[in-house]
This record gives sequence, structure tokens and C-alpha cells, in this order.
Amino acid sequence: MAKKLSKADFEFIERLENWIQSRKEDNNYALEQFDKLVVYLSSGGLVLTTGFVTSIITITNQTKTLTLKLSWIGFTISLIFILLSQLTSLNANKAEIKRTRQDIDEVKGVDLPRGRKLLIFRLKVFNFSTKLLNNLSLLCLLSGIVLFVLFMIKNI
Repeated sequence: MAKKLSKADFEFIERLENWIQSRKEDNNYALEQFDKLVVYLSSGGLVLTTGFVTSIITITNQTKTLTLKLSWIGFTISLIFILLSQLTSLNANKAEIKRTRQDIDEVKGVDLPRGRKLLIFRLKVFNFSTKLLNNLSLLCLLSGIVLFVLFMIKNI
């Protein structure tokens, strides 16, 4: 049974609704930026190194290409981690919106659905996963750059 809401309750609910709207805007922005991230990393990591290698270095049977291949693997894994990070970030935002809607219902005195603890746990897992994947992506990107530089030093 819903309770009678005070002015402070209405103001609090309005702040939460505004917060939900900003999360939705963040989701849209993340989706827009997602394509850009993939294009920048793939062109900067894979296409650029491929073009650079073919125009500067002549690959022969004697050329040691292990570090070059490892750098391309690093760039590729970085892209995969970024893709996964975007998915976990979007799921975290959705879970946060759902939790905030439950907060609004709680202020209104509406009975909360079962599973709130599970929702909060999922939110924590998504947030942790996003941070971990972002860090791993950065590590793979930096590894790819370092390995490519090592390849160039060995072969120029």
C-alpha cells in the first residue's frame, strides 16, 4: 500500500528520475562512442602497423616476425576486451536504472520485488568487470605498441 508523499519525497523522486535520464543519455553516448573506439584502435593498431611494415620493411624468410605477430594479437585482444567492456558497462547502467526505480518505489512505500540483493550483486559484478576489461584492454594495447616497436628496432 502506497504512503502519502511529502514535498521532500517528491523532490527526491524527481532527482532520481533526472539521474535515470542522465544514465540513459550516458548509455546513448557510450553506444555512439563505441564505433569510434573500435575504428580508432583497429586502424591505429592493425592497419597502421600492417601498412608501415609493408612499406618500410621487406619481409623475407630471415625476418623474425614473432614480435610483429604478437603485437597484432595484442591489438586484436584489446579490441575484444573493449567490446566486452562496452557490453558490461551497458548492463551495469541498465541494472543501476532498475535499482534506482526500486529506490523510487521504496520512497513511495511500494513493496519491493524479491531479488534486490541479486540485482545489487549483478551491478557490482558488471562494474567490476567493466573496470577489469578496460584495464586489460589498455594493457593489451600498450603491449601491442611495445612489441611493434621492438619488431621495428630489430628489423630496421
